[in-house]
Amino acid sequence: MSAQQPSYQELLETCEELRKTAARAIGIKQELIETKEALDSELGRYRQLQRYVERALPLDALSDFSTLTAETLVEFYDLEAALLVLHESGPGDESSQARVLGSCGITSCPDTLPLPPEWLAATRATLFQSGSSVVAAWASLAARDVLMLPLQDHKGRVQGALVALRTVSGADFYPELPAAGQSSIGVLAQQASALLRNLQATQVIRQQLLELREALRVNEYESARRIAEEQQRLRQDAVIAAQRQTLRQLGTPMIPIRSGVLVIPVIGEVDHERAHLLLETVLTGVAERRAKLLIVDVTGLPSVDGEVAGLLLRMTHAVKLLGAEVLLSGIRAEVAQRLIQLDMNLSSIKTTASLQSAIASSFATK
Repeated sequence: MSAQQPSYQELLETCEELRKTAARAIGIKQELIETKEALDSELGRYRQLQRYVERALPLDALSDFSTLTAETLVEFYDLEAALLVLHESGPGDESSQARVLGSCGITSCPDTLPLPPEWLAATRATLFQSGSSVVAAWASLAARDVLMLPLQDHKGRVQGALVALRTVSGADFYPELPAAGQSSIGVLAQQASALLRNLQATQVIRQQLLELREALRVNEYESARRIAEEQQRLRQDAVIAAQRQTLRQLGTPMIPIRSGVLVIPVIGEVDHERAHLLLETVLTGVAERRAKLLIVDVTGLPSVDGEVAGLLLRMTHAVKLLGAEVLLSGIRAEVAQRLIQLDMNLSSIKTTASLQSAIASSFATK
């Protein structure tokens, strides 16, 4: 055998090295294929995120949004089940509960789930596996693995979570849950968190608008009611004023019985305003008719007080200044007694028992 030709052993070693190199190349190629498939799948999920956002934006019900988000998580990552929960009480409270707003892949899901301290302490995407307090607390769901993707409020505090889970019975049929949130699943959680904040803010604004509309409606109703009441009051006041004026005119008639003699009957209660009107009517009537005698009949006067007694005195003095006399008729016993009790000096006023007597006396006077 020539020295330039490799030996059989060397050929075997060279073949082995080539075989190993080919195997490594095949492995690298397979890894590249798997990596490409994973990247293509991840890229597809990123593209699907836009469709999720477009579907979620028009929703105005928290339950509809939560159900859509849970369904999207299950669909994008071929998971067994998912749900969206919000804290019933503040983080740090060991008795906190999670209110389930929407779910997918769970046939019977309770309205609330307990939140153990291990859950409440997690502020980043966290995977809880068998043996953890979270899995134990969620025994009603028969969970084996639980992935929590925190949802933050507008102040950056964790207000709930988007949750993916795999049950004991589904462990052989569904892949393991991803352990981190740096991939598109983390982006999905971020988008869901932003959409949730937007929806909550929209609901607050909508509620404020409803309250404002209700307040405006009540205010308009109250304003309309007050305006109507004021208009009604003004109309009533106008009617009352007109009726009062008519009654005053009817209640103070000046009746001429013959030349120079007038009769004015006083009927009903006499207050300060009516006393002033009576005095004005008397003076005007006496002056215009140049009367010599005024008969004031108080038969219809129910009672006498200081106001009425003072009116009689002022009327007598004023009429005398106009050159006429006053004759008071119709004084009843109780009226006379009341005048005495008031200690009013009515000696300057002539009186008769009745209007008939007063009229007869006027005819007897020349």
